[in-house]
Amino acid sequence: MVSVPIQSNRLAFKVAQQLIASIKDGEYKPGERLPSERELAEKMGVSRGPLREALSSLQVANIIITKNGAGTFVNEIVPSKRNAFKALASALSDQSPIDILEVREPIEVKAAFLAAENRTEKDIQDMTIAFEKLKKLILSGRDPKDADMEFHLAIAKATNNTVLEKTMELIFSLMDKDFWEIVMENLSVRVYQDEKEIADYIMIHEEILKAIIDKNKERAQLLMKLHINQQIESL
Repeated sequence: MVSVPIQSNRLAFKVAQQLIASIKDGEYKPGERLPSERELAEKMGVSRGPLREALSSLQVANIIITKNGAGTFVNEIVPSKRNAFKALASALSDQSPIDILEVREPIEVKAAFLAAENRTEKDIQDMTIAFEKLKKLILSGRDPKDADMEFHLAIAKATNNTVLEKTMELIFSLMDKDFWEIVMENLSVRVYQDEKEIADYIMIHEEILKAIIDKNKERAQLLMKLHINQQIESL
């Protein structure tokens, strides 16, 4: 689960995060009635406003349910990663990173295939520059997010398919939001400081680039699929 410091504009997110953790840890068991809003607010040290927003976001994700006249209860099913992220996204009025990555996967797999088929020398230059930039950033302990986006958008441009390119630009615009920023902050601490994770991150991008340069379409799309699925698993 992602971790984020409490800030005024993220308080409902933080409350939702703490409630989900309490449910997963067994403090509130499946089928159990939650304490009243007043009790929860006092226990968590927050006002009822952000607490209600957090509870609403958990209801959207079907993690808790409200029974008329009986109160609010934990669902019988332990929250999945997907539902937890859906609730947290709802708390921020944002998109779930899982949803974004699941849409990226088939589009970027196709992009890698088409880029390997259609790339020009200028495309190779653009992709290489972006790769070298993200490599330099991550090796110096800095967040490679912007260079990573640049690399993937260079691949989209290399497809010579303007619809695909514009679709990728739209998807990346959804990633320029609070929830994605929180996820990247968490990854910077948890993943990008680990030597093996850093080496793996550089290697998968380098291998994708090499496959596209070599016009190895099958390998390019296979590596891209692996890369996106690894990102989903890392959340």
